[in-house]
Amino acid sequence: VSDISESDSSRISYLAHAKQQCSVSPGLLPSGWTHPVNADLVFAVNTIENILSIENILYQKLNRYIQLEQKRITEIQTVLHAFDDSFQNQTKNERYPQQDPIGQFLQIKRLFDYRFKIDKLLQESTRQEFSALIDDYKDFFPTKQDRNDTIKSILRLQAMYNISERHFMIGKINGTSELGATLDIHDCIVIVQHTMHLKNYLRALNWAKATLDQLEVQEYDRSVYEKLKKELVQYLSITAYKVGKLQEALKWNKEGMFLDPNNVLLQQRNTLYQNALMNKTNTKKLSANKLTTNQSKSNATMKTTKLPDIVALCGGSNIELPYENNSLSSQKVKCYYHNQSPQFYLAPIATEEISLDPLIVIYYNVITSSEIQKLKDISAAQLHAAGIQRHGFDVDPEIDSNKRLAKHAWLEEADDPVVKRVSVLSGELTNLDMDYSEELQVANYGIGGHYVPHYDSTVLVVK
Repeated sequence: VSDISESDSSRISYLAHAKQQCSVSPGLLPSGWTHPVNADLVFAVNTIENILSIENILYQKLNRYIQLEQKRITEIQTVLHAFDDSFQNQTKNERYPQQDPIGQFLQIKRLFDYRFKIDKLLQESTRQEFSALIDDYKDFFPTKQDRNDTIKSILRLQAMYNISERHFMIGKINGTSELGATLDIHDCIVIVQHTMHLKNYLRALNWAKATLDQLEVQEYDRSVYEKLKKELVQYLSITAYKVGKLQEALKWNKEGMFLDPNNVLLQQRNTLYQNALMNKTNTKKLSANKLTTNQSKSNATMKTTKLPDIVALCGGSNIELPYENNSLSSQKVKCYYHNQSPQFYLAPIATEEISLDPLIVIYYNVITSSEIQKLKDISAAQLHAAGIQRHGFDVDPEIDSNKRLAKHAWLEEADDPVVKRVSVLSGELTNLDMDYSEELQVANYGIGGHYVPHYDSTVLVVK
């Protein structure tokens, strides 16, 4: 009984710590929200707001669970104290219970009562109640895939906008004001681990370096500090080796051997790195020859398949587009009011030409803010992970976050008059037959969502 008490007391301390880590968010789960997070994308803004509501529910459930567990432990301790008093009294008695039938009866009854009470208390464990409380919301909790997708979004934002690891850690990106959220060492280690899993070793190396720098300036218990440093030094040696920085890999590995001299794996890596360093000269010569050959082939291909630099475009850089007459100064673009349809005679649409070849125009104030909000509202319940069609339209779309990371919904004209109006306006503005168009697509890319460059295709259905 004493062991049970100590074990459960430790568990309560852990739960109390977990309770402190739960942020209290106002409000409960919105009524009518039934779209599960499980196996879906969690970074879309509307989903994050719902997760905050779930976090508040979890806080309340943990709080209730701790109260029930504390009550149960108190009752077990009462039984233990009674057992102890009985045992002490029995040892003071000069006669042994087996020599007295009354004593035998009282001893057996006493032990039976203790056993019955303990069994009853253990069977009434509030763990089952807590599990039942959580089961109602288990489908709404993010999965490991959801967490990994958010890491991908961070890495993608880094690549697109050249954001340093340190800026992400302190929550201050490119000189902006504080974001209100920072990353601790454990958060960063998770990012390092998954970045290595993605085989993005250079990025993982940079994250590991920044994390180690942060570890050195923060205050940790000595044992915790040494454990974290051992782990980070291993990641540094592995990633440095993977990107070809052999001297650096050896340096980090030797530091790891100093911290953990009995680690056989580090000793094996040390031999591997030394051998790789000895063969580096020959490897470099061989790689240089291959690179020259491959570059000549690649340059010949790039002349015909050059595409815009997406990173530069997203970063706001001015780059040369691979189109004829791409300079805006060479095109006689203009702004005008579009009134080529009877629908626009009394209220023409302000139009701006961006390019004539290919033709790109912007129509201003086509739909109102309230209509935009209406489209967002009716699509919210239908949002789901956006897939890609790899194998034709006869099979379901494939979810691949490396290619596409977003949520979307398809709206039909029958869903709402606003959808019908957008369809009519699109036909009038483009002078195209909307019978051959897709349904209206509403997409949410959240923070760090993306869709790689691709060609669209569809199946023509003859009516």
